Amino acid sequence: MTVVTEILKQMSAIAIPQEKFLSTWFATILVLRGRVNFLNLSRYADYSERSVRRHFRQDFDFLDFNLRATQVTVAATATQLLGQELHSSPRAANSPMDWTSSSTRAGDVPPKDWKCRYYH
Repeated sequence: MTVVTEILKQMSAIAIPQEKFLSTWFATILVLRGRVNFLNLSRYADYSERSVRRHFRQDFDFLDFNLRATQVTVAATATQLLGQELHSSPRAANSPMDWTSSSTRAGDVPPKDWKCRYYH
């Protein structure tokens, strides 16, 4: 987990306890069998269920983490594509499907009138 630890140390908004928890969390979800929930995380990690819930209430910039991880692991000359699941936003469930969610073939390109949507 040296890459994860290195990236977490570079992120200035993360306190040391959150850094330790996230390092443990990333390692735990890789070995966890079955559903990943607070109870199962507490069974396989050194944190109680209450501690796991408290840490998940704290903000964490996953976009910044993913961008830093991509910069470390992917060559700069490689073509990169960013995709996000639409149902991660509560507003997305009531909106019509975007091109990215309706297109499944590898060679598909977005329609000319397609515009990127941002959900907050």
